[in-house]
Amino acid sequence: MRKCLELRVWRVALGLTAAVAVTLSLSCSPTANEGQSAAYKAPRLKGTDKPDLTGVWQALVTANWDIQDHSPDAGPFPRLVGIWGAQPPGQGIVDGNEIPYRPDAL
Repeated sequence: MRKCLELRVWRVALGLTAAVAVTLSLSCSPTANEGQSAAYKAPRLKGTDKPDLTGVWQALVTANWDIQDHSPDAGPFPRLVGIWGAQPPGQGIVDGNEIPYRPDAL
Protein backbone atom coordinates (compact mmCIF):
# COMPACT_ATOMS: atom_id res chain seq x y z
CA MET A 1 0.00 0.00 0.00
CA ARG A 2 2.80 2.39 0.90
CA LYS A 3 4.66 1.68 -2.39
CA CYS A 4 1.48 2.35 -4.32
CA LEU A 5 1.12 5.73 -2.60
CA GLU A 6 4.77 6.63 -3.27
CA LEU A 7 4.35 5.66 -6.93
CA ARG A 8 1.24 7.83 -7.20
CA VAL A 9 3.10 10.81 -5.66
CA TRP A 10 5.93 10.37 -8.15
CA ARG A 11 3.48 10.23 -11.06
CA VAL A 12 1.71 13.40 -9.91
CA ALA A 13 5.03 15.19 -9.39
CA LEU A 14 6.24 14.10 -12.82
CA GLY A 15 2.98 15.23 -14.43
CA LEU A 16 3.13 18.63 -12.73
CA THR A 17 6.77 19.08 -13.73
CA ALA A 18 5.95 18.23 -17.34
CA ALA A 19 2.98 20.62 -17.33
CA VAL A 20 5.10 23.45 -15.93
CA ALA A 21 7.85 22.77 -18.49
CA VAL A 22 5.38 22.83 -21.40
CA THR A 23 3.72 26.00 -20.09
CA LEU A 24 7.06 27.78 -19.71
CA SER A 25 8.30 26.72 -23.13
CA LEU A 26 5.11 27.91 -24.82
CA SER A 27 5.01 31.21 -22.94
CA CYS A 28 8.62 31.99 -23.88
CA SER A 29 8.23 31.31 -27.60
CA PRO A 30 7.92 34.40 -29.83
CA THR A 31 4.68 35.27 -31.55
CA ALA A 32 4.34 35.62 -35.32
CA ASN A 33 5.15 39.35 -35.50
CA GLU A 34 7.58 39.41 -32.60
CA GLY A 35 11.27 39.36 -33.46
CA GLN A 36 10.83 41.11 -36.81
CA SER A 37 12.37 44.53 -36.60
CA ALA A 38 13.35 47.10 -39.16
CA ALA A 39 16.73 46.60 -40.80
CA TYR A 40 19.58 48.38 -39.01
CA LYS A 41 20.66 51.66 -40.55
CA ALA A 42 23.91 53.12 -39.26
CA PRO A 43 23.90 56.75 -38.11
CA ARG A 44 24.79 59.14 -40.92
CA LEU A 45 27.11 62.13 -41.04
CA LYS A 46 25.20 65.39 -40.98
CA GLY A 47 24.29 66.56 -44.45
CA THR A 48 25.50 63.40 -46.23
CA ASP A 49 24.35 59.87 -46.89
CA LYS A 50 27.66 58.41 -45.71
CA PRO A 51 27.77 56.39 -42.46
CA ASP A 52 29.37 57.94 -39.38
CA LEU A 53 32.28 55.64 -38.53
CA THR A 54 33.65 57.59 -35.57
CA GLY A 55 34.05 55.70 -32.34
CA VAL A 56 36.30 53.07 -30.81
CA TRP A 57 37.99 50.74 -33.26
CA GLN A 58 39.93 47.75 -32.00
CA ALA A 59 42.35 45.48 -33.81
CA LEU A 60 41.94 41.86 -32.75
CA VAL A 61 45.32 40.89 -34.18
CA THR A 62 48.90 41.94 -33.40
CA ALA A 63 48.27 45.17 -35.33
CA ASN A 64 47.80 46.69 -31.87
CA TRP A 65 51.61 46.98 -31.78
CA ASP A 66 52.50 47.61 -35.43
CA ILE A 67 50.47 47.54 -38.64
CA GLN A 68 53.48 46.34 -40.65
CA ASP A 69 55.12 42.90 -40.34
CA HIS A 70 57.11 42.89 -37.11
CA SER A 71 59.43 40.66 -35.14
CA PRO A 72 59.30 40.26 -31.35
CA ASP A 73 60.66 43.11 -29.26
CA ALA A 74 61.36 43.48 -25.55
CA GLY A 75 59.23 45.77 -23.43
CA PRO A 76 60.38 49.17 -22.18
CA PHE A 77 62.22 47.89 -19.06
CA PRO A 78 62.90 44.16 -19.52
CA ARG A 79 65.25 43.94 -16.52
CA LEU A 80 62.60 45.37 -14.22
CA VAL A 81 59.35 43.92 -15.53
CA GLY A 82 60.44 40.93 -17.60
CA ILE A 83 58.17 40.23 -20.53
CA TRP A 84 55.47 42.65 -19.39
CA GLY A 85 54.82 45.03 -22.28
CA ALA A 86 56.81 42.99 -24.81
CA GLN A 87 55.75 43.09 -28.46
CA PRO A 88 54.87 39.70 -29.94
CA PRO A 89 55.80 38.90 -33.54
CA GLY A 90 53.02 39.29 -36.02
CA GLN A 91 51.86 39.69 -39.56
CA GLY A 92 51.00 43.18 -40.71
CA ILE A 93 47.72 44.35 -42.17
CA VAL A 94 49.22 46.70 -44.80
CA ASP A 95 49.28 45.48 -48.41
CA GLY A 96 52.89 45.21 -49.61
CA ASN A 97 54.14 45.93 -46.06
CA GLU A 98 54.62 49.62 -46.93
CA ILE A 99 52.39 52.35 -45.58
CA PRO A 100 51.27 54.53 -48.51
CA TYR A 101 52.13 57.95 -47.04
CA ARG A 102 52.00 60.92 -49.36
CA PRO A 103 55.26 62.91 -49.47
CA ASP A 104 53.52 66.06 -48.25
CA ALA A 105 52.11 64.17 -45.24
CA LEU A 106 55.56 63.26 -43.91
